[in-house]
Amino acid sequence: EVKRKQFEILKKKTDQCQDKNYAYLSHMVDEVNTANLTPEQKDILLKPLLSAKIKRAQKEVDGLLKQLSSNIDRKKYRSLQERLKEYKEIDTSSYTKEFDEAFDKAERQEIANIVNRARKIERSDYTDLLNRLEKEEFSKDLLKPYQDKIIERIKEIDKKAIDELLPGASMTFDEGAKAYDAIANGMFLPELKKNALEMLDKRLRKIKADECEQLALKFQSMLKEKIGENERIFYYLARKILLGEADATEKERFDTAMTIFAADKENYELPIALFDTSKNKDGREGILLSPDHIFFGSRFDAGTIPVAAITKIEIKTGLLNKGLYVTQKNGAKTKLHYVVNNHEAMDFTECFDEFITYLKEKPESRKIEY
Repeated sequence: EVKRKQFEILKKKTDQCQDKNYAYLSHMVDEVNTANLTPEQKDILLKPLLSAKIKRAQKEVDGLLKQLSSNIDRKKYRSLQERLKEYKEIDTSSYTKEFDEAFDKAERQEIANIVNRARKIERSDYTDLLNRLEKEEFSKDLLKPYQDKIIERIKEIDKKAIDELLPGASMTFDEGAKAYDAIANGMFLPELKKNALEMLDKRLRKIKADECEQLALKFQSMLKEKIGENERIFYYLARKILLGEADATEKERFDTAMTIFAADKENYELPIALFDTSKNKDGREGILLSPDHIFFGSRFDAGTIPVAAITKIEIKTGLLNKGLYVTQKNGAKTKLHYVVNNHEAMDFTECFDEFITYLKEKPESRKIEY
């Protein structure tokens, strides 16, 4: 009796919901399914309800399609798309395709609007535009052509800026170093920055290699006139080393010295000569001279003396105070070991002091060009 009365109530309600919307029909289907009825009673009520639900789903989906227009935005599209998923009784795949096409069109238009309305004068305008487009989470396929054009424009701006920073063919080391720092610290596309820095690095290394080789040849010539050849004085053949054509043993000797007692040398700072005091002449101890510093190292001490700070070089050959003494502007005096015989000591010191004076002069005032 209870089931019969409940059936009659639900029958009356279902007879009156043929024109109701999809959500109401779905509610009625759930109500019938959970009602205390026999399977036969449920079947009688559900059959017309499900038929009406399918028809209503079709009608409402058609209504959703009519809402698609050329000015649909992504927010409305997503709302319609979520509603489309609710209609489980019908195949919405064909409708989904139409929705996707409409959304692509709307998204493409939205991207174009953002790009067209954006300020596009300075580099930062283009990077801001890129960031904004990425934050909007547009389709990657639709966004890529616009990104490519924006990046190409940034590339043009960066290339022009880098070209203006790069010195000409007669670049000095200071000009190149200044340009290197400006590009390294500037906002440029990674690939352009990398290529520019690599090119500048090669030019700077060549300038320093040419400078140090000419200085080495000059120093060698000066010493040869005074004391002749010495098996413990080695000259840095910078260009050969740069090109990978140097003798392996000689290169290793200088590499060892630079690693052990010239590790704090400046970038691009190359040696001129090595006075090797090590037992095996392997560069582990001695004096390493560069255009800017005297580096020295032994088992007991190591240090650096700026060339610009040197005021005097003298030598003492006595038993108690034997050594090469370097005096600096601040009064500091450093004792170094020397590698020449006592009868050559004075000539060596005069030559060394003269060369240090030469190094203290600006390159433009020297007799050789580099």
